[in-house]
Amino acid sequence: MATMDIFYTDAFSVIELTRALENIPYKPATLSGSGLFSPRGVRARTVVIESRDGTLSLIPFSERGSAYEQQIPERRDVRAFVCRQFKKQDVLWASEIQGIRAFGSESETQQIQAEVARRLRRLRNDAEATFEYHMLNGIQGKVLDPKDGAVVIDYFAEFAIAPATEIDFDLDNTSPASGALRKKCQALIESVEDSLGGLSTGAVQLRAECGSAFFADLVAHKEVRETYL
Repeated sequence: MATMDIFYTDAFSVIELTRALENIPYKPATLSGSGLFSPRGVRARTVVIESRDGTLSLIPFSERGSAYEQQIPERRDVRAFVCRQFKKQDVLWASEIQGIRAFGSESETQQIQAEVARRLRRLRNDAEATFEYHMLNGIQGKVLDPKDGAVVIDYFAEFAIAPATEIDFDLDNTSPASGALRKKCQALIESVEDSLGGLSTGAVQLRAECGSAFFADLVAHKEVRETYL
C-alpha cells in the first residue's frame, strides 16, 4: 500500500515502505549460561550465610597409655546480607497506540497486545543484562551499584579473604623468555587450587574471563602461536 511522501512534503507524491529495520543491542549472557551461578529465591529481606572452617592436621606418635591428642574445635561464623532490589517499569498510554501505524506495516495500526509484549520483552532484557552485570562483578568479589559503580558489598572484606595480587602476563614483551607465559599460567592454576582447599580434589577446570584487548595480545603471543599453530 502506498503512503504519502512526507519526507519531501509533497502531498501529491506517494512512496512504499520497502523494509523495516530495528537495531537490537547486544545482550551479554556468557556467565548466565556458564552454570557457574545457581539462582535461589528467598522471601526474606535478609539472607544469612553460615560458614565453618574445617581443619586438617597430622596426628603425632604418642606413648602407650599417654593422653590423647585433642582435636581442635572448628570455628563457625554467621554473616547477614541485606537483599537489594532493582525495579523498572514502563507506562503505555492510549495515545501511543491509538491511530498509530504499526512498526513495519503500511496499513495496520498498533495493537495493544503486541505493544505490551514488546515492552515486556525490553524490560526482561534489561533485567537479564543486570543479572549478567552482577555476575561479572561477583566473580571479582564485589557487588556494585549499576548507577555509579559504588561498592555495595566487598566479599573479600566480609569473609576476611585476602584478594590475590594482580598478575602481569607481560604480553607486550617483544622478546619473552622461553616458557615464561606457561609458568605464569601454571602459577595461577596452583594458586587457585590452593585457595579451593578440599574442593580441588579431582578434576578442576579453570575458566578465565578477559577483555578483547587481553585476548588479542594472548593469542598473538609467541609462545601461544608456537603451541597451537
